[in-house]
Amino acid sequence: MARAEDDEGWRLTGHLLEKESGRPLPGLLVSAFDKDLFADDPLGMAVSDREGRFEIRYTTEQFRDLFESSPDLYLKVYNASGEREIFSTRERVRSNAERHEKFQLRIPAANLEGTSES
Repeated sequence: MARAEDDEGWRLTGHLLEKESGRPLPGLLVSAFDKDLFADDPLGMAVSDREGRFEIRYTTEQFRDLFESSPDLYLKVYNASGEREIFSTRERVRSNAERHEKFQLRIPAANLEGTSES
């Protein structure tokens, strides 16, 4: 039987900004993952709005393993078409995440070259 808190769900919110100018980055695809030993669990995707903000909601079932009660989060950011990864927090995993995590990602302008956002 699921605990009541499991029914509340999990979410992460964030803000994408260009590192150098601080301008918001709209229209980029953000994917969230739970880092695991063998295969990382995809948690969801969102597109940043005109202010560069995004929200991803997910459930306990999407990440829970035998010994895992909270996710170890990282994000990948892709260009608007989703064809090219332009930024990742995989090397800075947020271990044992809370039910609501907030991210502010400052993406270097050089990473945006060739995207419609640059």
